[in-house]
This record gives sequence, C-alpha cells and structure tokens, in this order.
Amino acid sequence: MWLVNVGDLKPMEFPISFFLDHAWDPEEMTIDKMESYPAEWASYQFGEEYGEQVGNMLSEYTKYNARRKHELLSPETYSLFNFNEAERVVKDYNDLAKRADALYEKLPQEYKDAFYQLVLFPVEASANLNELYVTTAKNRWYAEQGRAKTNEMAKAVQYLFDKDSLLTVEYHTDLADGKWNHFMSQTHIGYTYWQQPPYNKIPDTETIELPENGEMGVSVQGSSAWWPESSTQPKLPAFDNLNQQDYYLEVFNRGAENFSYTAESNSAWLKVKGMTGEVDDQERLWVYVDWEQVPEGTHTGTITIESEDGEKVDVQAQATHHGDPQNISGFVEANGFVSIEPANYHRTVGAENAEWVEVPRLGRTGSSMTPHPVTASPKDPGSENSPRLEYDLHLFTE
Repeated sequence: MWLVNVGDLKPMEFPISFFLDHAWDPEEMTIDKMESYPAEWASYQFGEEYGEQVGNMLSEYTKYNARRKHELLSPETYSLFNFNEAERVVKDYNDLAKRADALYEKLPQEYKDAFYQLVLFPVEASANLNELYVTTAKNRWYAEQGRAKTNEMAKAVQYLFDKDSLLTVEYHTDLADGKWNHFMSQTHIGYTYWQQPPYNKIPDTETIELPENGEMGVSVQGSSAWWPESSTQPKLPAFDNLNQQDYYLEVFNRGAENFSYTAESNSAWLKVKGMTGEVDDQERLWVYVDWEQVPEGTHTGTITIESEDGEKVDVQAQATHHGDPQNISGFVEANGFVSIEPANYHRTVGAENAEWVEVPRLGRTGSSMTPHPVTASPKDPGSENSPRLEYDLHLFTE
C-alpha cells in the first residue's frame, strides 16, 4: 500500500496524477516515461497542440519551486553576490511567467481556467514571491550603502507584496467565477510555523534620508563592499579567454542631485560599456576583454571611475590568456571554482547489476544522476566494483 499526504486535492491534480499512475504500474514508470509524462498528461488536458508547451512549463516551475518552499523563502535565501544567484533565480521565474502569459492569451476559452489554475497562477505567484524577497535583500544592502535607490526598492517591495494579494483575489474571484474561493488563503509571506502568523506579513524594509548634493559610490560584481567607503582594493572577478566572461560594476548616487561620471581604462584590451554618463540613482557598467589584444599570460588593468567633483575609484581587473583552447580539455577552473552539471560527465563506468542513469530535470538547474536499479546490492564507493561517473578537470590553482 502506498500512502501520500496531498494536502488539498486542489490544485494538486498534476502531482497526484503522477503518483497514482506510478503506484498503479511502477514497472511502467521508467525514467524515460517520467521525462515524457508531463507533456502526455498536459496533452490529455489541453490537446496535442498545447501539450508539450504546457508540460514543459509544469516541469520548469516544479523544478524551480523545489529549490526552496515558498513559505521558507527569505531575503537571505539567494545570494546577491555569489555568481549573480539571486538575479538569475528572479530571471528564471520572470522569463517563465512571460511565456506562460503569452500561451494563456493564445489558448481557446475552454482551456483558460484550467491553464490559469495549473500553470499561470503558480508561475506568476512564484515569480512575484521570489522577486519580493530578492528586492527586500537589495533594499537592505542599498540602505547600508546610503544608495539613492534605497527608498525606491522599499516601494517595490510594497508593490510586490500588494501584487501577491491581488493575484490571490483574482484566483478566488475570477477563476471559474469564484468556484475555488479561499483555496490560496494560507499564509506564505512571513511564515514562522504551521499556519502562523494568521496573515501574510511584509518583510521589513529600510528607508533613508538623502543629502541634497549627489555623491558617488561604486560597487563591483561578486563583492558586498563599496567604495570609497571600503579600505580594500576594488577588484572584479578574474577574466580568462576560455570562459570569456563579462562582469559589471555599479556607479550609484548617495544624494538627491544627479552627478556625471567618466570611466577610463588604462589598457587597450580592457573595455567598459558606458564610459561617460549621468547618474540619477545608479548605473550598471559592463566590463569585458578584447582577447585579440591580450597575449598569453596574466595581465592586470585598471578602470578609473571619476565623478564630476573629482572623486575617483580605481577598479582592478585581471585577465589570463591560457593559449589555444584546443589544447585544453575538460571542465575548466575559473576564479578558483569548477561548476559541473552532474549529467555532463565524460565517462560512466558501470558495475555488475548497477549503473548510473540520468533523471531529467531533477536538479536545481539541470538533471540529476542516480544509481540504477534501486534494488541493486550496495557497493563501496571508490571500489573497483562500484559504478562511477568520471569528470575531466583542468585546474590552474596549485
């Protein structure tokens, strides 16, 4: 006997259907079948014309939401500084929301309520909630720096909080003429424990008073520090010709009046988009390398940001040309890290009665790998008779 706590039957039709189909015939639910199941299920609900698109959206928001439950999100969940994690999460959701909204407009009227409940509402509500917490994190960080954009971000948090309630009202009143009223009433913002607090609570935000005169501040990607406040050297993450990265720095205002700035590179190979400009609240300047002008080896350059009142911040950049990429193989280290999707292995080595197989979309960004079958006898990791995945690395750090 298989038991599962479904909470409410509504709006859990898709996962409940999967569970029941899997329980009815476990042997039939192969890994390949798992991958095709969302599109097949959606085709049954919406017809063949829309099945694949709807199935992909179901799979995508399920994967995104599995990263962290809504009620457990906080402004600290995703990093503003490490690998642009927070902004990438928000972009994932917002891109999906745009696609879902576009498909909703194309659907025949008889499918709209079902699509709204199964796809559009959960996608839009999830996108909004994740953006609310990331915006809260930015508001608090900006307040520490005295950024002119601080108060605008506080207003954005209020807007997103209000939007959450409006989405809920729409679900309760417009969807199927109010048939599913109150189904989205459970607390999910400011959640502490089961059904507490009894209502959603907006995250705390900061507001500041700005001095009248504009004042320049500078931050760089990957760092929580800002200049000229910090005594450390502002430095962008390292560039290399194998990854050919772009990084940004932000020129921000700490006062009410606008100010102008210039950005100047001391090296022909070090480029910046937006070499002059005027700052109301903040400007993001993208920095890149012209690799045709970089000889092999490691080189340093500096971008000098200067405001109209003579305030200067020198941002250091380092670029390494490792030579012909054809001579380097495997996953390449960058900035002291190697990032690998598990399914992108170079070799899989099987063992008696066991092997590694890919489970599509089970990871936080891609797929996962699992030993198969689950009934195989236990193996000692690292032993000769243990199934394994092998990944080739190219490291530069000694």
